[in-house]
Amino acid sequence: MTGERKHLSSVVAELASVIGHDKFPKGDLAELRRLRPETPPPAYWRLLFDRVPEDWRRKEWQERAWTIVMSGMAIMAPRVHATSAPLGRVMARIGGSTAESRLWQLLRVRGEQLEDHIRMLARFLAAKEERIDWTDLARLLLTADEGKRDAVCRKLARDFYMDNSRQQPANAID
Repeated sequence: MTGERKHLSSVVAELASVIGHDKFPKGDLAELRRLRPETPPPAYWRLLFDRVPEDWRRKEWQERAWTIVMSGMAIMAPRVHATSAPLGRVMARIGGSTAESRLWQLLRVRGEQLEDHIRMLARFLAAKEERIDWTDLARLLLTADEGKRDAVCRKLARDFYMDNSRQQPANAID
């Protein structure tokens, strides 16, 4: 798992640095922002074959997962990725019931609903000018095994609540 994690994190970081770079073509960025998983644009295919190893794109569902990752990154560009900013911790820092609700919706849904929630989350984070570590979201999309997927969800929840509990005093019971 450690080798897999490091490898995925380096692929994600490389994609983010390309998509978030100020020299990345604006037309390609616009295509990726509007990307529909059923009909990915040329910019997606170029990035997929140039930057994503075959092991991570071998199956059609993996290709679809990368459409969501790239689209979300494009929505957040130029502030895309920071390895020091796990999603759960960023959401805890943003705080409020909206951040908590968005995170829980993300952890509960599957399939196309998950894809939609990731794009909405990317818009939310872009509006807040926040960067995140996209590795957890990529892992959420690229994990077929439900047990492993649940572990990813638990990590996101732990990150959120661990950070959130440090920021807010425990509710007193009268």
